[in-house]
Amino acid sequence: ISVDHDTITAAGSLAGYQFEGYRGRAKKPFTMALDYEARVRVLHDGGSLATDGHGIAFK
Repeated sequence: ISVDHDTITAAGSLAGYQFEGYRGRAKKPFTMALDYEARVRVLHDGGSLATDGHGIAFK
């Protein structure tokens, strides 16, 4: 997880994850090799934002 200005980003990999199926409905387990990324942009209405590389604080 990283913070840059007004954006928080979480990224990673599911390489090697073995999917067993939703409630056991898969015919047989299979592995996944997926990368993922999620971003949140924080906007403020009044006040200000401050970041320290680990989080965003409202002032």
